[in-house]
Amino acid sequence: MISNSWGYSAAPTNADYITQEITNAVNRGRGGKGCVVVFASGNDHPSYGVSFPASLGTVISVGAVNKNGIVWNYSCRGNGLDVVAPSGNTNLNGDVATTDRMGTNGYETGNYTLRFGGTSAACPQVASVAALILSKYPDLTWSEVKYRIVKTAFGLSGYTYHNPTGSPNGSWSNEVGYGLVNAYAALLPVPYSVNFNLFNYNEQGLSDFRIEIMSESGLPICNESKYLNVYDSYSTRVIARQLSDLRMCQRQCLAVLRLYCRKRRTT
Repeated sequence: MISNSWGYSAAPTNADYITQEITNAVNRGRGGKGCVVVFASGNDHPSYGVSFPASLGTVISVGAVNKNGIVWNYSCRGNGLDVVAPSGNTNLNGDVATTDRMGTNGYETGNYTLRFGGTSAACPQVASVAALILSKYPDLTWSEVKYRIVKTAFGLSGYTYHNPTGSPNGSWSNEVGYGLVNAYAALLPVPYSVNFNLFNYNEQGLSDFRIEIMSESGLPICNESKYLNVYDSYSTRVIARQLSDLRMCQRQCLAVLRLYCRKRRTT
């Protein structure tokens, strides 16, 4: 988990280096599954939109709402905003309790503050939800964790939502993104699909058989290909409710295929 409460109003001169390092984290972290990178959207609305690098598609961008679910006036919004989380006001007028830098280096003389706020306080809440997801589903990729968070976000009332072109994540709002982060819903099992198809492609009836196990977000988990002598096409779909079911569904697909092939040979 990489939680970031910093950013720029616009991409700086070294933006390419920052983008590359984030790309490295999501491509190489966790043994190739990718680190989940979370950024605060920024505290300077309406001066600019979602800050950089929170605006990158490889991160989870987090805005701020108050305890009543109303977006804070300061919370940066617009393209690139994914979700919002509860927070307090800025300039040490907030009401979020958190650890502080020790002694005179912090906001308070002690090691804690009760006055934290801004998108900097909202961001680590979403990072914590991502950590909870990975504690339960450690095999998820960074993009599947992000998908769970945005897909299960609670749509706050009072905002206009629409479906962005090409987005698989549902309704989105300029002010609150996909909505308020929902830890409970994000931890629930989600369906995964196991698809296999036989495709005729020559006159001898030689068909390509492929199993593809896909996450709900449409990302491939694994696939196998085999070549079998059959005489027409056949396809089916099995739903797995948890990651642990995927291999079982794969075996089920193979079993169904064997039965189908035996049936074809006897007819």
